[in-house]
Amino acid sequence: MAGIYKKHINSGLLFILASILSIISFPINLLVLANIIKPHNIKALWYAGWVILLSGLVLVGLAYNHIYIRKTNVLIKSGIYRFIRHPLYLGWSLAVFITNIFINPHWVFIITGITGAVFLYLIAVKEEQDNIKKFGDEYKEYLESVPRMNIFLGFIKAANNKSKKIHK
Repeated sequence: MAGIYKKHINSGLLFILASILSIISFPINLLVLANIIKPHNIKALWYAGWVILLSGLVLVGLAYNHIYIRKTNVLIKSGIYRFIRHPLYLGWSLAVFITNIFINPHWVFIITGITGAVFLYLIAVKEEQDNIKKFGDEYKEYLESVPRMNIFLGFIKAANNKSKKIHK
């Protein structure tokens, strides 16, 4: 899939669109509070939405720590980046787009949520192309060993790698 979008991604435009969709899709939603949109009231989804929100915020916080607080300008392969390459985009997707689908189940938020998550995925693809240019073979090896946004697969791969090192 990454090859299809290789030359056609304008990450600046996608970022602006994802930001606009984030405002529309924010879980504590003005459209819902103003009774413009009336989502279904499904308590089990509502509680799951808050768990997803907290998970997303943790990922954003962990990524933010490396990127902005530490002001890292090198390839990070430790911490959360040991498990996924784009914790900030996954966290953003979870905390805003996916959470709102659960907290405010309505077709408008399903459309904006899926669209916003796809935009963030495409931004991640473009960022990887830029990182290959910046970091070269080291980043290509990182691509092979760490999943883009599948944190569950990332935990499994990390556990397998640790197990292989122990058995050597």
